[in-house]
Amino acid sequence: MVSVVITVKLTIVDIFDLPYNNFILFRRAALAVARHHGEQPRALCLLKDLCNSTSSLREGSLGPGAARELLTLEEKDPKRLFEGNALLRRLVRIGVLDEKQMKLDYVLGLKIEDFLERRLQTQVFKAGLAKSIHHARILIRQRHIRVRKQVVNIPSFIVRLDSGKHIDFSLKSPFGGGRPGRVKRKNLRKGQGTGAANDEEED
Repeated sequence: MVSVVITVKLTIVDIFDLPYNNFILFRRAALAVARHHGEQPRALCLLKDLCNSTSSLREGSLGPGAARELLTLEEKDPKRLFEGNALLRRLVRIGVLDEKQMKLDYVLGLKIEDFLERRLQTQVFKAGLAKSIHHARILIRQRHIRVRKQVVNIPSFIVRLDSGKHIDFSLKSPFGGGRPGRVKRKNLRKGQGTGAANDEEED
């Protein structure tokens, strides 16, 4: 098996508007991760999610890819009117597009970083619930985080604009006043056992 190591240096690597292929998608994803999450090796765990996000933005129903397809239609085309308005409302709802920019042309200017900002992982870190962006990912995967009343364990979950202020620790999480974790319970039992032994010695 041949392993390939790609080193990202932001000082010398520029992004050119080249035709899309797997390597270019990976390179752009790596650059976005390095800019947004630092160049630590742990940031590479985001590359798979981000490559998928990049592909979905280009070809899926959300982002510049969808807007580019709709712009090829006539202005009064029913599909462009219906799907275009739905796309714009959804982008405004998740907070990547301003209400004053309700045009498909503005969607073409969106970047990967705009969607990274709306990931639950980023929002947890910015809310001060985690010490780092990587700590936020761990808390989410271990089901310590809820959005409103729903526990979410997907770091790439896109947080709506009106749900941002409802991100908090789960009520069942030790961080949210729930049952202590396994290690803490074990230490408490040890402490109780030591205390009982000391009482017997004093008697």
